[in-house]
Amino acid sequence: TEGNFVEPPYHPVTSSSIWSGVYTGLYGGLDWKTVGVMGSADIDLNQQKEIGAYVGINQVLGDAIVGGLEWMGGFSGKKETNGGITAEKDWETSLRARMGYVFEQNLIYGLAGVSASQLELSDATGSDTRWLAGWTVGAGIERQLTEQIIGRVEYDYTDYGERTFGLGGGSTDVDLSGHGLKVGVGVKF
Repeated sequence: TEGNFVEPPYHPVTSSSIWSGVYTGLYGGLDWKTVGVMGSADIDLNQQKEIGAYVGINQVLGDAIVGGLEWMGGFSGKKETNGGITAEKDWETSLRARMGYVFEQNLIYGLAGVSASQLELSDATGSDTRWLAGWTVGAGIERQLTEQIIGRVEYDYTDYGERTFGLGGGSTDVDLSGHGLKVGVGVKF
């Protein structure tokens, strides 16, 4: 009956124009990273919890196509030891280009960009902290929850490259790479 119908307080916008503009948000996630230490066993930083923030800008490029640029940064502090060497991954950051397709109040997107992470390596004779830099690729989906609030789920793979670390017993080459799953909530301005 018409008298009992309640108008919803929020009307989703199906146009891609809702995605244009600046946004920012917070995320939490889980990472599965591997520290490869030349001449020693790999160190797995599995299920490392991470928190962080992101800020970006989107632009409508066609009827249902959206492109943008986003910075993301986070902290984990995960520490593991294997073969007498301890690895601790603290900060990470990335600058990514995004391209997506809009349907109803959803945006499915792919991403690619550059990334960096801070890693500390230590053994019984000393420690060294370095930033490693590399690349990242991934995909995700965002959903418009209200007119300004947007939720997201994202997967990424990151290869931070290789650096030489100096420990008390000499120097060793180390690489860092792995997968991440992030869930975030953002605000569009």
